[in-house]
Amino acid sequence: KELEEEGNVPIRMIEDDSLDVDATAQLAWKHGRSYHLIKYRNKTPGIIPHLLAHELEHLALELEARAAGCNRFFVTTAATREQAIRSISSDISRLQSTGMAEDEITQYVLFVVNGLALQLYNMPIDMVIEQRIYERFPALRTSQVASLYSQHRDSLQALEDPKVQSHAPREIWRANVTLNCAMALFVDHLYAGKTAF
Repeated sequence: KELEEEGNVPIRMIEDDSLDVDATAQLAWKHGRSYHLIKYRNKTPGIIPHLLAHELEHLALELEARAAGCNRFFVTTAATREQAIRSISSDISRLQSTGMAEDEITQYVLFVVNGLALQLYNMPIDMVIEQRIYERFPALRTSQVASLYSQHRDSLQALEDPKVQSHAPREIWRANVTLNCAMALFVDHLYAGKTAF
């Protein structure tokens, strides 16, 4: 309610179990709508309060940044994607030598490059958001730690998957591991050693 009043834009929340992520916020001005839309998966009911709070904090931070005149929107461009793809050319050659079809390689390379860009853009702000939730909403800490544990478990499962390890371009793999380690250290710090991610 506070965010709706502050931004003078209604917020709708809907369950969408077809999402590839746990939750997402689609802000009105980015999607040409008269309302903000928050979608979430209902895979684990205990983490939904945290997921919703997290997406609402994305909105809150963007409203604060817009009010201060310092909001930024980070995106890749054709040039930055091309540079990223060129930087992993030896890994692309390795995938070609396995007999993987060219269209599969193209799809996979775009997927990992875009995935890393999203991780680079989102993880620092996600840490800020988790700190804000922890400090401002103590009643959500149980949901928060369960949600962060779920995210950590999913990331770890992907990182330990031998197929992911063998296919992933080395530079992207190292960056992904590094960012996940940074988030794990952050959560351990946030919870003052009560977690050991």
